[in-house]
Amino acid sequence: MAEKTCKLCGETKPLDRFHKAPHNKTDGRQARCKPCAHAAGKETNAKWRSKNRERARLTSNAWNAANVDKRRERHLMFNFGITAEIYDAILELQNGCCAICGTLPEESYKGLAVDHDHETGRVRGLLCQRCNMSLGLLGDSIDTLSTAISYLENSRASSVVESVNKAASVLEVA
Repeated sequence: MAEKTCKLCGETKPLDRFHKAPHNKTDGRQARCKPCAHAAGKETNAKWRSKNRERARLTSNAWNAANVDKRRERHLMFNFGITAEIYDAILELQNGCCAICGTLPEESYKGLAVDHDHETGRVRGLLCQRCNMSLGLLGDSIDTLSTAISYLENSRASSVVESVNKAASVLEVA
């Protein structure tokens, strides 16, 4: 297999590691390898964005507004490794609502969030903002959630308050 040396990093690599360049009559490939070309492009773009902040912001906002579905796809794939089709299949499995409380997507801030295990990255389901934040604030801990359920079912403080109120009413009568 034919090889070429990158002009930037100096490494010798197979030709398929260089972008095609029909204008290059010797081997039809660019002088920089793909990783170096990518890094150089990122650097050039960053410099342009820093010099043209307002124009970059307007361009970005316009693209975002015109490509809502693409943004959603990228967000789901980048953050959770799922496609919009998988998201929709999970939503259908959950009867179109939050897996915990049954809130509909349109009733929740920004629709339903993808809930995932922070240790494994495994997607667990779709939750409304309130349920997703509740799990997060409780550290996704089954023990803490069980304790919270027990607390709600058997609140001891209410019996103390009732005792104090009874004692106060007895004192008022006397």
